[in-house]
Amino acid sequence: MARKGQGIEIVSGWQAGLGGEDFLRGLVERVVQQVLEAEMTSFLGAETYQRTGERSGWRNGYKPRTLKTRVGGQQRPLVLRLMKTITESAT
Repeated sequence: MARKGQGIEIVSGWQAGLGGEDFLRGLVERVVQQVLEAEMTSFLGAETYQRTGERSGWRNGYKPRTLKTRVGGQQRPLVLRLMKTITESAT
């Protein structure tokens, strides 16, 4: 789920002429990170800090991972933060 104001940053960055390899790399990195966050929210059944009865686990920090893509190239892979979880069976 997109956080408030991120769309404005993207549009203003593009209009300011920041288009190019670094801009596209950063854009792809942010989009992939948002998709990972949304997938984790769906998996856990709750947003960050949300209290619900349907929650199936909890977020437990992040671990850095790199993703090599054609956008990032071999020298500059995308750096993502994968969420760690604790499930109810582990508690």
